[in-house]
Amino acid sequence: KIDKVTKIELVAENGRALYSISGTKKARLFFIFSINAKVKQNVNAETGEIISTDKPWWSIFASGI
Repeated sequence: KIDKVTKIELVAENGRALYSISGTKKARLFFIFSINAKVKQNVNAETGEIISTDKPWWSIFASGI
């Protein structure tokens, strides 16, 4: 789930309509530092199912993303 949405687009991919949602999510880096991570999700426009989530490469060191 994205905490703050910055952009929503309706796109077509593989013959289906998707919402491409970009925004930020609050997380904790190394379980100590509070940060806002940029996240992008693709959501099926018909069912509301989350198809994919793109996270920063360093998200393995963070909690809450």
